[in-house]
Amino acid sequence: MLSEQNCEISRQNGVTKFMTVLAALCCVLGAIHGEEDIVVGSPIAGRNRQEIEGLIGFFLNTLVLRGGIYSGNPSFSELLRRVREVALEALCTSGVAVLKSSLKKTGTAAESEHSPLFQVMFSLNRAAQTILVCTG
Repeated sequence: MLSEQNCEISRQNGVTKFMTVLAALCCVLGAIHGEEDIVVGSPIAGRNRQEIEGLIGFFLNTLVLRGGIYSGNPSFSELLRRVREVALEALCTSGVAVLKSSLKKTGTAAESEHSPLFQVMFSLNRAAQTILVCTG
């Protein structure tokens, strides 16, 4: 039932199921912590550069999804629009080495116990129809 409602909401708003569940997670995190600027990490697998296509191994990058998407107490439809925009922008720049350059700018040590860029990791496993949310 919930999955069917998720599909319908996603279809009506022109977003993916991932984006709908991420928007719901942002609502929960925003309500719990009283924060408007929600930052979530999400793993992405793939090879987006031709020169690494022949390499063997699993390639995983982490997208940092941020942008004040929860600011101003938006309606859920508006939140979905913002999440879609942030997610698509993050996907377009997924090949950029964000972590290393961001660490230099923030002066945060890479050996830190927590990620310096986000405290929540979100993954939607479509094959198993499971959602994994990890907090640090």
